[in-house]
Amino acid sequence: MVLLKRSVTARLILATGVACFLASCKESTSFEPPPPPAVTVATPLVQEVTTYKEFTGQLAADESVDVRARVQGFLRTVEFEDGFVVAGPSESGEGQVLFTIEPEPFEARLSAAEAELAQAVASRDLASVRRDRTKQALEQAAASEIEVIEREAEVAVAEAAVLAAQAQVDAAEIELEYTTIRAPISGRASRSMVDPGNLVGGGEPTLLTTIVQDDPIYAYIEISERDLLEFVEDAGHRPERPTDEEAKPVTLVTADGVEYSQTGRFDFAETGLDATTGTLTARAAFPNADGSLFPGMFVRLLVPDITGEQMLVPEVAVQRDLAGSYVLVVNASNTVERRSIETAQVVDGNRIVLDGLAEADRVIVNGVQRAFPGATVNPQMAGSAAASPPQPQASDSEDEEGTP
Repeated sequence: MVLLKRSVTARLILATGVACFLASCKESTSFEPPPPPAVTVATPLVQEVTTYKEFTGQLAADESVDVRARVQGFLRTVEFEDGFVVAGPSESGEGQVLFTIEPEPFEARLSAAEAELAQAVASRDLASVRRDRTKQALEQAAASEIEVIEREAEVAVAEAAVLAAQAQVDAAEIELEYTTIRAPISGRASRSMVDPGNLVGGGEPTLLTTIVQDDPIYAYIEISERDLLEFVEDAGHRPERPTDEEAKPVTLVTADGVEYSQTGRFDFAETGLDATTGTLTARAAFPNADGSLFPGMFVRLLVPDITGEQMLVPEVAVQRDLAGSYVLVVNASNTVERRSIETAQVVDGNRIVLDGLAEADRVIVNGVQRAFPGATVNPQMAGSAAASPPQPQASDSEDEEGTP
């Protein structure tokens, strides 16, 4: 009887253990899906903004002159400081002296030319006296008409010799004047390319320095055919030079991303497109009294395009791939959708959206790393409480590092 009771008890214990084991196995295979990730959403902002067309250009001086030696000789002095502003011709006087070339050889040539002129003048005067005496003799029948004609020819030859000698004097004076090299324009001079004592002007005009006048300074850009056609369609006519009142202000941005303090205006456009590039060259002028802009700099020009109400989303919400720009939006069932958009410039950290969004769309502005098209999320409106209790979420920096 006791053995029977022990057997029954053992079976009960065994059955209980098996049941517990099966129960534990069943519990270990159960799966609870994680809650939808929380994301922050916001509707697009609509406000009055101005859109811009952006062009890349290069700066060029208003005037640029290469100062060269126009006569051959040894450079004697350099009369200016490298990099300083020099004065050009004015109503009150000539331009500032920059260089001098040894003048002695040219002074000697001038003296020789003046002597030849004096000799030619004397020969002409003698020929004139002979002609007059021959005419008087003809009146007294003491000379023939052929002699008078000969004397007239001698006078004409002497007159021509005087003119030639005077031309030699003028040329010698010009060459002597060229030994003093003056600034042809006002502006900033570069360094002196030649030191005193060197022979200049031998074989070809030697470059001595360069002077640039960079106030105003010009920015040259290339306008594509597409942008040009859009302008013609908007304006209703071909590009023409506008008046100061009609010209739109143009903003210049330097290579470091800083906007230039003064605006410029377009003042020139070519008559036609370049056949090789399909672009139209245009020019905008900018004041540069402080000399902060330099010729040769690469810049960006922002030209006002459209002014009016525009739709904006935070720049952090805009993503890009090979298909273009897009944002992630949350629909009524809290499912993420991809929306391809057409964008324009950034205004105060917000990207202008020209097409692809509606004002009521809920755009994901925070937590885009936890969302993908087709996923279900827990949207929380920016600046307001969420419709459902917020779920724990990692920061953007943690998502970028791959924290699960």
